[in-house]
Amino acid sequence: MPAVFSNANLLLVAGGVLLFLLAQAARDAAFARAARSLGDDSAYRSGRGSFAPWAHVDPWRSLVLPIVLAFTTGIAFGCGRPLALDATKLRRPQRDTTLIALAGPATSLFLALLLGLALVLSTRFAWIDSSSLAYLLLVRAIVTNVLLCVLHLIPLPPLDASRIVAVQLPPEHRAGYEGIGMYGVLFLVAAFFTPIGELLTQRSGELPVWIDFVAQLVIP
Repeated sequence: MPAVFSNANLLLVAGGVLLFLLAQAARDAAFARAARSLGDDSAYRSGRGSFAPWAHVDPWRSLVLPIVLAFTTGIAFGCGRPLALDATKLRRPQRDTTLIALAGPATSLFLALLLGLALVLSTRFAWIDSSSLAYLLLVRAIVTNVLLCVLHLIPLPPLDASRIVAVQLPPEHRAGYEGIGMYGVLFLVAAFFTPIGELLTQRSGELPVWIDFVAQLVIP
């Protein structure tokens, strides 16, 4: 894995961790607010509907893990505290669980697109330089939100898509499926140190190709 300090410094690492915390807070808040609107306010009542990062922080998974990954892979990534969801309070459990589980990834995708537009406009009109700290942080913010979106669509506990699978399972199998959550986190962390992780992080300091392609279509 490329070291984060090859072309960066402590400020870039700290900025990357902060951007992850903000992105994680946005997706967790979207989950809690979607659940409340559909009948279950468990997560919202515990303060998880807030967009403030400290409402979602887990010391190890939200701080230590992103810092370690930032130093070793160049991408600050981790996860927040588990989000409560009581499907028995939902009006239509299977449908509503699916909508709630997709709220987080949809929010992350929206933020990635919004930040991508900001990056394209900033570079096209020379508001920032591609070697500047602002440029690098914008790219990392985009990558972080894309990763949050894509990874949470994997049906592996405790990721969001696993809730869609769990609610479809018979009760006698559901607990066993949800119980692999801790191993799921370990698997995701290990994936960052494989060729898959290399593919995800090796170009994290460059303008993503898909953003540049979209820019050619929408900006003269």
